[in-house]
Amino acid sequence: LPGGDDLPDSARLFSETPSRFLVEVEVTNKSAFMSRFRVLPMAAIGEVTATNLLQLRSGKTILAEIPNSCLATANCPES
Repeated sequence: LPGGDDLPDSARLFSETPSRFLVEVEVTNKSAFMSRFRVLPMAAIGEVTATNLLQLRSGKTILAEIPNSCLATANCPES
């Protein structure tokens, strides 16, 4: 995320900024979107996959893996 590499993972996951936006863009439109807004601080922070799993990573380190079924029902076993 824009804002420097000195933020700990917990701050990256839970910090909020009033001017932050989350935008979903089709893969086929990613280059055009990034080009149009290139003068703004931004980052691609994820992608949709067919794994049925929300995976949060910091670089190659996996911070959390949550099955989509848990997200839909908020009924997840603690691990």
